[in-house]
Amino acid sequence: MKQQEQKGKGESVKGRRPETVAERILGMEIHSGMTVRAIQEALTREEEMVYIEGFVKGLPSWYRDERTKGEWEMIRVNPDGSEDLIFYEEKSGTDREIVPLALPGEGKMAYLFQDPRYTLYKKAWEGDGN
Repeated sequence: MKQQEQKGKGESVKGRRPETVAERILGMEIHSGMTVRAIQEALTREEEMVYIEGFVKGLPSWYRDERTKGEWEMIRVNPDGSEDLIFYEEKSGTDREIVPLALPGEGKMAYLFQDPRYTLYKKAWEGDGN
């Protein structure tokens, strides 16, 4: 009986580099049949829609990244695409700007102004008379 040779996951295939652990994890299928990568992409699209909705409605959003220090510092994404490092005042429920981080249209999420979903959402929002 002749045995067929098969490459295991992560092994080098001629002309291709071996998969990294991250690539293998992203390609894993969970019980729903979706891959981790597909779930991550769906969550990113949903997160982007939160920012698009805020931009269109004139509402700020907040997030944290490596630029925030401490529990009450956040980055405020303004409806014009600018960003500010802010300190959240828990007692008053307000925030205080510490330093501007990005000019209008230059923040981390400003690329969404070019996204077709932004244009569609904006037309729909303005069409409702809001």
